[in-house]
Amino acid sequence: MAAKDISQGGIIGTTMMLAECSGVGAIIDVASVPKPDGVPLDRWLQTFPSYGYLLAVAPASLAAVLARFETRGIAVADIGKITADHRVVVADGAAAETIWDFAQEPLIGCVPMPVFA
Repeated sequence: MAAKDISQGGIIGTTMMLAECSGVGAIIDVASVPKPDGVPLDRWLQTFPSYGYLLAVAPASLAAVLARFETRGIAVADIGKITADHRVVVADGAAAETIWDFAQEPLIGCVPMPVFA
């Protein structure tokens, strides 16, 4: 499990930072991102809401984690998945676009340290 508060980079930028520091990639399903009524999706994805979090949760724990937020009336959703390919991808239905490929270029240079035996 991993978590990060949504920072100045918005949901997409924060996902990029979390993925890079964890040594993974991610796919964000933008259609699943909860947002306030009347706010355009492209603006919301880049907004610093000052109260949001991204959580990386094992599939077996997802329903329980979602339920904890829902019972308290807090907006929560499964908005994507973690991947092993070191890219952050934004998807909307059948269309998908790579936003960042850590194999090509670091974002903040926060690459996990190798484990030595």
